[in-house]
Amino acid sequence: MSGTLAMREDHITSFFAGLKRLWLSGDHYDVSIQVQNETFLCHKTVLATMSAYFDSMFASGMKESLTGNVVIEDMEPGAFKKAMDFIYTGDIDLDVDAAITLLQTSAFLQIKSLQSLCETYLKPHVNNENCIQLWKMSVLNNCPVITKTAFRQILENFTTVSTLDDFYQLDPKEIVQIISQENLNVKSEEDLCNIIFDWLEHNKCHVNHMCELLQEVRLAFVRPEYLIKLEKRPEITKEPKCVDLLNYVKDYHLLPARQHEAATKVASVRATSCLENVLVVLGGCEATKPPYTRTTSTYCYSFRQKTWFRLASLCYDPGIEFAAVTYRSDIYVTGGGMKQNSFLWYNVNQNTWTELPTLINGRRRHASVAVTDGLFILGGYDSDRAAGNQMLSSVERFSISGQFWEPAGELAVPVSCFAAIHRNDKIYTFGGEENSRLDTSIVQSYDVNTKTSVLLTVKIPLPCKLTRSCVINDRMFLVFYDGRVVEYFEESGETSASCKLVARFDHFQRTHFGVVEQDSNIVIVGGVIANTRPCSDFLKFDLYSTNCSVLQDVLFTPRLVDGCVKINIRKDFLVPLRADSTC
Repeated sequence: MSGTLAMREDHITSFFAGLKRLWLSGDHYDVSIQVQNETFLCHKTVLATMSAYFDSMFASGMKESLTGNVVIEDMEPGAFKKAMDFIYTGDIDLDVDAAITLLQTSAFLQIKSLQSLCETYLKPHVNNENCIQLWKMSVLNNCPVITKTAFRQILENFTTVSTLDDFYQLDPKEIVQIISQENLNVKSEEDLCNIIFDWLEHNKCHVNHMCELLQEVRLAFVRPEYLIKLEKRPEITKEPKCVDLLNYVKDYHLLPARQHEAATKVASVRATSCLENVLVVLGGCEATKPPYTRTTSTYCYSFRQKTWFRLASLCYDPGIEFAAVTYRSDIYVTGGGMKQNSFLWYNVNQNTWTELPTLINGRRRHASVAVTDGLFILGGYDSDRAAGNQMLSSVERFSISGQFWEPAGELAVPVSCFAAIHRNDKIYTFGGEENSRLDTSIVQSYDVNTKTSVLLTVKIPLPCKLTRSCVINDRMFLVFYDGRVVEYFEESGETSASCKLVARFDHFQRTHFGVVEQDSNIVIVGGVIANTRPCSDFLKFDLYSTNCSVLQDVLFTPRLVDGCVKINIRKDFLVPLRADSTC
């Protein structure tokens, strides 16, 4: 074997020595290549062996393959010579400048081995000063290794890179490509705005791209004071789309009760933010029959990190069938089977739970809806009342600023276990269970201003309870126990209110599941199948394709879900849930 290896090494050495001699002497050449004012005498077979560019040329029957004369424009003779040196000898001397030039040359000539060598050499030499140049060059020449490395350098060091001359030479499309990234490392979204305005100051001819750039900024996370400054900028006031965008963000700040409905880029946190958007699972149990295994722990899940975390625990277990709602990213829990008049508040800025003034009328199986500066709780079930009168019609309102409860009217029909949605000063209730213990298909409309309720003529597709609701960018959806996904349309002008079936999950048949918005889709979390088997899966309904699918994400344990909401929380509050921890 050693003799064979020695013979092979001798053969390779002799072969390259012969190629080098042919290259230096030009003997037996069959193609001349002119690069600017220099001519190189080469050999078709040698070039075709190493270069896909020449291989295609010589095999195509093009005039170059017939005449033996090739002209290459827009290439430095020195770079071409080094590429030929590599082909004929296998030798190459590199520094950063040479590697950059040769990378372009090898990419053009499709000399893959040389391109790979140049990329490998350049990768550790990518820095703040050259990353933009290398990114643009590598994209143009299809050099994926350097493209990825240089782009990552831009994102990770954006604050510094954005002050360099190369940054101001980028075109609007390239700027958008950079600032749209989830991993853009920027101190704040306000800083990003300032960087954009600085770039526009150097590129006044691109001011017509203002809205295209601004919509990549997560404007929901800038201060209201900064929004006011933005409104006064002439380049924004002149652009109607920019004005609409700022009005949308102002509504986001002015309507904290509806922030969870905003499923747009401007309201999403970046991966580099100090905040994390998480799904919070409250309460729930792992069994469908006594003895129930319950918990006061609060768990949350990051879809981005694919990780479960533990937050501060509830003050106590309110029992089954409580209601949870968000206001900004605070969470309010009302009622429950063990303490029907309970009222707990999660302060997202402190990661603490606090007990607040109790409900006027204790309940469970009710709905809780945040509206403006208050929380409305509607209907429900009071186990302390006599049979046949346990379903509630009462509505109560809690003033967040005043910290007190007040009576707020009645529902037209007492119901429990129903879904509720707030829209345009109305709270709609869908279905539920009546005092007759029968499920109903009624839809009620409660006016938050007049504190009155009416029964609408529209009905949901079937009498049922334990339906879940989800609002995404003003679209209202209901998810039924049998897997139906229904969109609800309000009365508008001459158009009557209606329900439209938009999708259906196969083999669903589950209750006590959670429903949240994720990436502008509806995600269903856990629940119990056929009242016997708790499950841990996540299901997704895609609003745009209307496809239903199973996600890879799962609950930490199979369970019924009492409360399920989405919030933005500081990352330093997140404590990873160990796989072996007790839930």
